[in-house]
Amino acid sequence: MTCGCSFKINAINAQTASSTAAATATPTSTPALGLTSLYSFTNGTDGAAPSGDLILSGGILYGTTYSGGAHNFGAIFSIPVAGGTPTTLYSFTNGNDGSNPQGSLTLYGGALYGTARNGGAHTYGTIFKINTNGTGFSTLYSFTGGADGAWPNCTLTVSGTVFYGVNVGPFSGGSYGTLYSYDTSNSTFSTLYTFSGGADGASPWGKVVIDGSMLYGMAYEGGVSNLGSIYSFDTGNSTFSTLYSFSGNADGSYPAGSLVMSGTKLYGMIPNNAHGKIFEYDTGNSILTTLYNFTNGTDGANPSGSLVISGTTLYGMAKSGASAYGTIFSFETGGSVFTPLYAFTNGADGSNPNAGLILSGSTLYGTTNGYRPPGGPNTYGSVFSFAF
Repeated sequence: MTCGCSFKINAINAQTASSTAAATATPTSTPALGLTSLYSFTNGTDGAAPSGDLILSGGILYGTTYSGGAHNFGAIFSIPVAGGTPTTLYSFTNGNDGSNPQGSLTLYGGALYGTARNGGAHTYGTIFKINTNGTGFSTLYSFTGGADGAWPNCTLTVSGTVFYGVNVGPFSGGSYGTLYSYDTSNSTFSTLYTFSGGADGASPWGKVVIDGSMLYGMAYEGGVSNLGSIYSFDTGNSTFSTLYSFSGNADGSYPAGSLVMSGTKLYGMIPNNAHGKIFEYDTGNSILTTLYNFTNGTDGANPSGSLVISGTTLYGMAKSGASAYGTIFSFETGGSVFTPLYAFTNGADGSNPNAGLILSGSTLYGTTNGYRPPGGPNTYGSVFSFAF
């Protein structure tokens, strides 16, 4: 079901409406700070390849794995912040429940909500709910691959009783992804906007940011140059706007992950274009600024997932770099100072993170997608904490 929303494109020329004053200082050597490996996945009933950001509640971390579990279609797990063996809360079956959860979980009303990329009644993914103790799993919605979209790859964002999310597909019938809502108060699903693959964007990616009635997000492709875009959607009047189109020049291309917001500024990352970038988009003046260009050295390369912000400091991870296994970094937006915090070793700490971090006090929590055990080729992923 589609909506009769008003469509407005304010595509901004990336050449003239962006700033390229990126940080150029060479990163210092990686300091030996406190990373603790909390758990390494075994590709058994515990799962494999953790895929989204963790969430923290009451001293317990919750997350999902894209594969593994009892049926090898992914799992939902919990683990104490001190580490130890996780509890498998649910193993997906690739039936009506779905399979391969890819986004992060969202805690709302004492229960966990999320999306599975595949499976469901129509094989195009699901929205699900489960209690934090692993009971009461239910499929709230099964995507059909039609006007509602297909293959959810996002974290749900909640406002009041309404969740918002995006689908990357189905790439047919004039649809290149959808923006949708699901109202928990009346179990109503609504397609808010269907991407056309043109100047509005294609393949929306990651979690949408909510600011009042405004939703902000990124599309991996599409836009004026077909290299991705930043968009907004006003839930008050159903107006969609393309805020920025990436050009593939100094601003980069194919944005992935999620945006974070502070005041009028949105922060995000580009994993492509040489070794990747951190950027800022100011909704107040419609200017995009490249804050940092990764060098593939101790700073890392191919930043992944989303950033987390504390005051004026951004924290994030890169998939690779000089160590080839990825890094944790910080970026001070006030002084444009980039600091490498940790380089993964492919040991018990894991390797190649592709999700974001969460912050609690002075500790960061996250996952890696890979871990190469001695004598074996398989990669299963890990959960870690990092004190700074």
